[in-house]
Amino acid sequence: MGWKGTIRSLNASIKRSEREAQKNRNANIRLQQKQEKEFKQMQLAIERQLAFNNAADEVKEFENHLNALITLHVKTSKYIDWLELSISSKPNPPIMSYENKNIAVNAYETFSPNFFQKLFKRTNKIKKLLQQKIEIAENTDKELYKQSIKKFDLKLSEWKKDIELSKKVLSYDEESFNHILQNRSELPLACLKYKLDIKEDKLLRISIYINGQEIVPTEVKLLLKSGKVSTKKMSKTKYYEIYQDYVCSILFKVAREVFALLPVKETVITIFDHILDQSTAYLRDIPILSSLMINETINKLNIDKIDPSEALKNFSHNMSFKKTTGFEPVEILKEN
Repeated sequence: MGWKGTIRSLNASIKRSEREAQKNRNANIRLQQKQEKEFKQMQLAIERQLAFNNAADEVKEFENHLNALITLHVKTSKYIDWLELSISSKPNPPIMSYENKNIAVNAYETFSPNFFQKLFKRTNKIKKLLQQKIEIAENTDKELYKQSIKKFDLKLSEWKKDIELSKKVLSYDEESFNHILQNRSELPLACLKYKLDIKEDKLLRISIYINGQEIVPTEVKLLLKSGKVSTKKMSKTKYYEIYQDYVCSILFKVAREVFALLPVKETVITIFDHILDQSTAYLRDIPILSSLMINETINKLNIDKIDPSEALKNFSHNMSFKKTTGFEPVEILKEN
């Protein structure tokens, strides 16, 4: 092959290399574009999933809120036995303990120097150290006794208060009843305010004030297949169904709190709602439910499973309720 042929062959080789390089560049560009597209698709899928999860959480939170409104009665405070509390024994004062000192004294008295301690004349030094430990141990015992005295004084003070309070509670002292419900119950969480009234017959009457229209939602949230939340107006029947269950759940909640925390077996509970008075066209607190609640009857119910509106049938009560208009004013239950 002549030099011209060599040049032609070299040029052809260069062009092949350039074509191959361009082919590789194009392949890399296509691969990069494919990877970018896949990444965007993956990112979009993640964003859609996050949006779906957020929407699902929003709907779940709404459903949990609705469920909480109609299951207020399920949880209640721990039962207090006021009679047992009133006769509880006075706490015993602590006894001075010399445990640490006795251990230190025993260590001093049983100390016997070994060969090396004698050899290096450390016996007296060690005995002096052990004597110091006796003093430290004695101070430790005294400090522990002081601490136990402080704990005892606090326990004694609490015992005296419990005894005094239990006597007042057992005598149906209205102020003490209020104190217990205000400080130990969950009533403040379930209502705006409440009032107690104890007549000569010792029947406890409780007035509960709520504002259901501000609590029960008027809209419903649904999760669409698209992953979005749909908010629409709740039907009247559904709204008033929840409203009724909410009010009745409060009734059972209050009754259970009373029976857990106070020495009563029955109580008349009246629930007032801030609604429109048709006679005056003004908003005011109107009785919408009044019931004689009996502890023995409540204890027979499967409280975790009841429908509070249906369970109300087990008790004497005044309630006027329509599925499309809700509650109407009622008379307060007067007699046992």
